[in-house]
Amino acid sequence: MPCKLAKYSYKLYFSFGWLLWLATPASATLTVTSSYGGQTPPGSTTTYYSLPSFLPAGTATVGAFLDTADPFGFRSIDLTKTQTAESGSLPNMLRFTITSNVNVSTTSTSLVVITISPYSSPGVVASGVLSPIAAVNGTLCNSGNLSNTCFPTSYTSATYRYAVAFSNGMQIGIYPEDICADYSAHAAGVPVGCTAGSPNTVTAVSGGAGPIPLQISLTTLSGPNAAPATASPGPSPTPSPTPGVSPTPTGGVLDGPVAMNLNFQNGFSGMVNCSPGSLNSDYYPGDGLITILDASPFILAAPVGAAVAVAPAQSIFAIANLSPTAETYAPNFRSQNMVSQGPFLSGGPPFNISGFTNTSNGADNRYRVGFMVRDAAGIMAYNNSCELSKVQTSTIQGFLNKSRCFIATAAFRSGEAEPVLLLREFRDQILLHHELGRIFVSHYYRYSPAAAEWLVDHPFFRSPVLFFLAPLEILAWVCLHSWAVVLALSGVICLIGLLIFERRKFYSRERMLLE
Repeated sequence: MPCKLAKYSYKLYFSFGWLLWLATPASATLTVTSSYGGQTPPGSTTTYYSLPSFLPAGTATVGAFLDTADPFGFRSIDLTKTQTAESGSLPNMLRFTITSNVNVSTTSTSLVVITISPYSSPGVVASGVLSPIAAVNGTLCNSGNLSNTCFPTSYTSATYRYAVAFSNGMQIGIYPEDICADYSAHAAGVPVGCTAGSPNTVTAVSGGAGPIPLQISLTTLSGPNAAPATASPGPSPTPSPTPGVSPTPTGGVLDGPVAMNLNFQNGFSGMVNCSPGSLNSDYYPGDGLITILDASPFILAAPVGAAVAVAPAQSIFAIANLSPTAETYAPNFRSQNMVSQGPFLSGGPPFNISGFTNTSNGADNRYRVGFMVRDAAGIMAYNNSCELSKVQTSTIQGFLNKSRCFIATAAFRSGEAEPVLLLREFRDQILLHHELGRIFVSHYYRYSPAAAEWLVDHPFFRSPVLFFLAPLEILAWVCLHSWAVVLALSGVICLIGLLIFERRKFYSRERMLLE
């Protein structure tokens, strides 16, 4: 009987827990991501943009350009533009996609909307002040086509709208200059990121740091202009406007608020840490690809020019051409080079660059490979001295067979590395000329290929192997340069003899003085 009670109790608790899980609402997740102009890095609340002045002189080897050919739509933003001074495809409007999993259920006197609040001082949101929203899904709010979507809220304005009816996945557009210029009509002072004037202007326009912090909320409006809201996702609600009366935010936040920072970059971060020497020890060729083991040479360093906002690196590009054709570091690089793109992972795992044609005889398909790093503002930084030359790829076994110094080739990641050439010469000129040496080489060829392939697949163990190869390299050099060893020993013997002679001469002089 107790067992049966326990069994039924278990089922009861399980059923109750399952129903409780179904009844628990999902947590609200208001997200705001840039969809044009500049990118919002994953996990960040900051969106980075480039300004038309972002390209200073640079240097002979370090430069940058804006990647306007990317489908995302990177653009240099003219911060002097407003929604009333923009036309055509609205190229200077900042656009954001809004999503939320909140399930809206309101009364007939409320409307679910998106609102944006500026900051009156660092860390302090302006009380009771909303910022203008210029457009919804690419259409300007003041065009007259969105009278049922864009609302003036508690302000009386024929130009600006301060709330837009929410639908999941919608896109809103804003102009930073509108945010600065309109603020003084509703509050004293100047919002963060703006400079006082008539009207106020964006600080970044004049070269100042000027990031603009904003706060976005999914909230409700109430009043005669409001109408029932539909559950999200769904179509935008349609209010029934009452002339002369504007809805008022009730303060009932349904999701959010979330922070959004607008950062403007009028310079670029240079790829100045990269050099051919650092790259040659940082890559390994494979079958139709090369593996970059460490991204540290590509880290963007100190800003070049007047970069007041250093956008983080987002993507790394490898561009390659068959030697001796040079790489193209320009906006049309995709049509001029073999291109491979991957995420920038500083300190992360190794990454592969594919697309190479394997060598067939060890002498063909030699590539020149250059690198560029793109930041979140779409600025592509390059260093035209940061290149690899004579890069060849092959199957692992074919690559190792080319030099027959299997383990050393796998450890140094190149059959042409100086230590590998030294050991190969030691094999050919010393070991193969002696019986014991030939026996050693025979056993080495039998067992080392498998070990070399294992080392290729486990690069973590490369450093210990290099350490143990060092004494063998020294021995090989000594054996191959016996004349140098004899000369060095002769020099040491002469030096010791000179020291002994001088010592005896010194003591003889001392004895003479004492006598």
